[in-house]
Amino acid sequence: GRWCSAGFGEELCDLRTVVDYVRNELGCKVICIAGHSKGSAAVLRYALEQQESKNHDDGQNTFVPCFVNLSGRFVTPGEFDIKTRFS
Repeated sequence: GRWCSAGFGEELCDLRTVVDYVRNELGCKVICIAGHSKGSAAVLRYALEQQESKNHDDGQNTFVPCFVNLSGRFVTPGEFDIKTRFS
């Protein structure tokens, strides 16, 4: 494909794609996702999505129990609020 600079939404989509690939193509269980610097935002958004969807272990190994934030912001008021996100 063509290279382009990705925004937060695209990075979250990429993360979902990688997790799906590891699960479905490699047959591995994803037990932890780590994000570094700006990548931490995608990891934290993935964790938030998972919590909001209540996508807990359904017997298909879809629940990720551990998320790691490396050198990322940890206080981001309003960042995950749909009205003020990344403004």
